[in-house]
Amino acid sequence: MIRREEARLRSTFRRLLLVSVVAPAAPLAFPALEACSSHGSPDAPSRDATADLSLADGDAGAAPDGPPDPCAPVPFDAGPDAGCGELWRYPCGVDATARGDCFYTLDDCQSLCVDVVLVFNCHAYDDSCFEGGVPDSGPITVDCVTCPSGVGRRPTTLAPTNFAPATSRLGDYLARAAHLEAASVVAFDALEAELRAHGAPPPLVRLAARSARDEVRHARVTARLARRFGGVPARARVRRAPVRSLEAMATENAVEGCVRETFGALVASWQASTAREPEIARAMARIAVDETRHAALAWAVARWAERRLSAVARASVAAHRSAAVRGLAREVAAPPADLVAAAGLPTTARQRLWLRELSATLWEARDAV
Repeated sequence: MIRREEARLRSTFRRLLLVSVVAPAAPLAFPALEACSSHGSPDAPSRDATADLSLADGDAGAAPDGPPDPCAPVPFDAGPDAGCGELWRYPCGVDATARGDCFYTLDDCQSLCVDVVLVFNCHAYDDSCFEGGVPDSGPITVDCVTCPSGVGRRPTTLAPTNFAPATSRLGDYLARAAHLEAASVVAFDALEAELRAHGAPPPLVRLAARSARDEVRHARVTARLARRFGGVPARARVRRAPVRSLEAMATENAVEGCVRETFGALVASWQASTAREPEIARAMARIAVDETRHAALAWAVARWAERRLSAVARASVAAHRSAAVRGLAREVAAPPADLVAAAGLPTTARQRLWLRELSATLWEARDAV
């Protein structure tokens, strides 16, 4: 079962990697997100993305002369629900020209995300986004996404982390990658425990345990690379959660495994062949093999769980998977040129091509699971 899934993914990846070299990417056409809502709901945008560097001018909360500006942005603490985003609260709202369906342009993120060293995307957070839009007035919270895509399975209980300043953008990118690789260890430990509790076939349980060991190695390798390029790896703080229902496990597996880890494995495969830094290329070559196997595990788990869920539960899982696909589509942005060159991050055009093809052949296909 797992070998069949892995062979299917490898065949798909080979085709897409070849096509992306010779064919231009058409505009991405996905249904717009209907609304923003709290993290974990079917319509909530995921927090893994690729965007641009952002440094704001001046100090938040202080006017050039005189008393503090009551409309100046202030840090907002959402606790563990913030994931790996950094939140800024705008008491008086933001310029209407900056808003666009709850998602902001990269240029706007550069000014909205105060003192955030490396930003991959930003959008209106939680109830700041209502029925697909941002209110005309009143306080707005902006979620500045600091997670790179394609680095493993993110647990829902990952706590926000403050990263020490890096001496290079590449070092900061790798430090954040190492952070999520470390968090993925806990995610696979939890998957192993839940598969065992729900009576999954032994091969699935064993591969979940092996995947956790893979992520330990990935975390060590990317942390070493981060330090090599001036980054400061941070400890991943993840709260251990009790065993969840089969539906809850299947939902997270669909989002983090079938969608995001599958896309991440493809990204890693591309980085392995295009990163100009030899150390990064060698590391990604091994990581790509492992992440493809992890994605194959996700699809095998999905097919096993599908047969045990009710029709209502299956529809809910499928809705979450579709929402995750739409979230990825909305997050596509141009990575900084230096990260494209050194780390082999795919350009916007390639990401769009891959998302369109994966949606047609895997995610939204009639026999997706």
